[in-house]
Amino acid sequence: MATMIQRFGLPGGRFTTLFSGWEAGHYALPDDPTGPILAPAKAKAQTDDEYRALTEAHERAGDMLAGALAASAERIVGDFLRPAFDEVIASARELRPVLEGVAISSTTAVTSAGPDAQRAFLTLSGELAPRYLSILQGRDNLLRLTGKLGQLDPHGLFTDTTAALADPGVPTVGGRALRPAGPSTSAAERLLWLASADGRPRLLGLAEGHERWLKYAQYLAAREQIRGGRTAPEVRARIDAAWAAVAA
Repeated sequence: MATMIQRFGLPGGRFTTLFSGWEAGHYALPDDPTGPILAPAKAKAQTDDEYRALTEAHERAGDMLAGALAASAERIVGDFLRPAFDEVIASARELRPVLEGVAISSTTAVTSAGPDAQRAFLTLSGELAPRYLSILQGRDNLLRLTGKLGQLDPHGLFTDTTAALADPGVPTVGGRALRPAGPSTSAAERLLWLASADGRPRLLGLAEGHERWLKYAQYLAAREQIRGGRTAPEVRARIDAAWAAVAA
């Protein structure tokens, strides 16, 4: 053994034995012969560990934040999103007189309406509409954090207005999509409608929208009885009462 150690030239004296029963004498092995070879791998492993630790900490912080936001969802809607929504509606109301009678869905109509209408349209579509959509997206994000997106108001019928749905028919028949009250072709057109006397704009809280959806679902269930051929007076009365609750 001593000959082997001498051959590889490993003097030192830090170890008294190489293996149990073998005297090392004044020769010794270095602390870690593989150290220089494994150093890059160890450094990478340390970096990976740190990255994993940071990732886990980030995920924990994200979960805590998501939980806090979900728990405060109604307050966030009422104290932050709704005031921002009201500001957008107020600004849209200022533009309504300038855009009165202008078919804003038509580029030709807007262009021929004059410079004032053009500036108003640019403000409406380029500034207010994106803000409006961001507010609605924020509300949807809160619903998503609560895990109830698509459940409390699955079709988004009751989000930005307290106006009653205009169509008392059965929206699910014939493949027709459920739609909220008022126009929904574009955000700009909807904003102008919300800013009108008929718009009754209000950014509904999550529970408030859910309550209105439940009333509407009851109405749809009552309408289904007509589709089944049951048109007794009590069924009609139930339908009328269900629709009255929705329109209230």
